[in-house]
Amino acid sequence: MRTRSSTTYRRFYLTTPLLVMGLFQSVAAAEVGSSTDAVAEGAISAIDQHWSAERYKTRRETVRGFQLPLGKIKKINGSWRLSAFEPLSGALQRITWQIDGIPVVEVAESVAGPLAESSQLMFSCESRACGNASEWASRVYQERLLYGRDEYQRYFAFRTEGGVWITLFSAARTADRQYLHIDVVTPD
Repeated sequence: MRTRSSTTYRRFYLTTPLLVMGLFQSVAAAEVGSSTDAVAEGAISAIDQHWSAERYKTRRETVRGFQLPLGKIKKINGSWRLSAFEPLSGALQRITWQIDGIPVVEVAESVAGPLAESSQLMFSCESRACGNASEWASRVYQERLLYGRDEYQRYFAFRTEGGVWITLFSAARTADRQYLHIDVVTPD
């Protein structure tokens, strides 16, 4: 008799190489193609194709002075602020996936690894080293859905050769409420 957890781990170990392979293929196409956000599109496509991910929300908008986090969120002079950020203007694409069946941090880290090979990792943190999880959800993302327990919080900020910024954030309240969020900022 197979337990749920052994089936889950078997699925993870069988599908994670496919996720990574899909991301590497997308990155290889990005190097050949002329699109400045092909690396980001490769990461999005890899998450979309992962068996555990279901798109929850997608949004596109134009931003001015968008604060892309490059440091933890902490209390400064009595109010919560990012300790470091890059102000950006351009096109912002935000996508949130619900992750089911495996820990969201495993999916986040399996996407971040190939991204680090195809772009420059500018900042990363995990758990309490990122700061207060509820402040990330409310102040950085303005999305209560992304509030979660500190131990499932991961954040990665990458910059591609073309100047596109890609951030990856994971959050989980429970095993049934796990989310992976990506922001892609294409500067003007």
